[in-house]
Amino acid sequence: MEKIVFVGSSWVFAKYSYLACQILGYKPVFMGDLNFYSEEIQESIKKCEYYDVDINSVDDMHQLIIDKGIDNIAGITTSADSKLKNAILLGKKLGNTKYPDEHILGVTDKYEVVKLIPEYSPISLTFHKEKIPYKQILDLLAQQKTLFLKPRHGSGGTGIKTINNSQDVNELSSYLGQFKEDTWLVQQVIQGELYSLEGYCVDGQIKVLGFSTRDRIGATEMTNHFPVALQKEVSDDSFKALCLLIERSGFRYGHFHAEFLSDGEQVYLIDANFGRMAGGAFIEQISVAMQKRPEEIVAHIISVGLFSKEREDFSLSQKDLSKTVAISFGLEESAHYLQVIKPKRLDSNYYTSIANENSFVEAVGKNDYSWIGIIVGKEKSVLKDIQQIKIKTTTGIKSAKYFLRSDLSGLVIGKEENSKSNFTVTEIRIVPGDLKIQRSNC
Repeated sequence: MEKIVFVGSSWVFAKYSYLACQILGYKPVFMGDLNFYSEEIQESIKKCEYYDVDINSVDDMHQLIIDKGIDNIAGITTSADSKLKNAILLGKKLGNTKYPDEHILGVTDKYEVVKLIPEYSPISLTFHKEKIPYKQILDLLAQQKTLFLKPRHGSGGTGIKTINNSQDVNELSSYLGQFKEDTWLVQQVIQGELYSLEGYCVDGQIKVLGFSTRDRIGATEMTNHFPVALQKEVSDDSFKALCLLIERSGFRYGHFHAEFLSDGEQVYLIDANFGRMAGGAFIEQISVAMQKRPEEIVAHIISVGLFSKEREDFSLSQKDLSKTVAISFGLEESAHYLQVIKPKRLDSNYYTSIANENSFVEAVGKNDYSWIGIIVGKEKSVLKDIQQIKIKTTTGIKSAKYFLRSDLSGLVIGKEENSKSNFTVTEIRIVPGDLKIQRSNC
């Protein structure tokens, strides 16, 4: 049987990788650090052929494949944006195997995205951490009053810092010394709402699944809403920005989770996230919205991203998407986490453990690694369940810390709640050399 090699993955993708490969008729081979995942996810990974190897090293993975005699490799992929480059490079090194669209490599660099679509990008300045252009940064700070510092290659909020004054600029060298990343950006701060455009490409043809938006506490993403209705001007400009980036980057095959900021007037595409579906529990969210099984969604991701085609027996083209939420929860105060105490029966569709039991968990708000679990389904059911979940720690039983905005119509990018029938999968065809978009509901 031919094999698909996974260069690590997100938690929920790993949860369904084995089942997805069964659907597609391949044997899954999983590479990475098993201890990175919760016990629940580890059990799913163990169903695959598993190897503990440094997935940050293409050479180490290549040597392991040779040493272990792993053959009949049909494709190499990942759902982790930070590992897409290595999955592509490993595939190219092996030869005679499928791997994600290599045009992804161009847009993993945030400054390359700025250069490709300057009309939809924040004002930006790039530099190497050994050659910090202090004067230029100070000049930009004087114009913008506040700046964001971020790595050109990064995810999960790692390294992002707000620059408010000249002291922050003068301390850049010592701050950047903490990180391996060499190339950095400073950008204007956009005061607006963060949202994402979810979908995929087949031969450059774009299929939009819908928009999502997120609720946060500090640096921690807490709730993902999908699908959400946006103002027509915002959605149209978002489509245009995405189409331009796909056309100019050459991206042809794979899912995308394009992140935007907007104040309701100007739209900025701040992260392309080509080559993967949204993280967290979005796979489970879209399965609820479309009444599909999560492993079918993962099989679709693999088929489009590796084999450049949709499965003949499965389609994500659907009308009447149901509105869903995915609530990630944690602790109000940092503590040594022991166990989640759930009600005997959950009304929600899916629950995934993220943190390992008997481990230290940071308080919600500090970073995106503060999650203990994720619960997914219709809002009413999820809220009922989350309010009953308790967390056992060494300092006592705690309530789950979460945050959800129930009414999104008041957002600067939002509009009055639409009827269920308005949430539909949309097909967009790029007209080469023209900003016009041909759009139709599937």
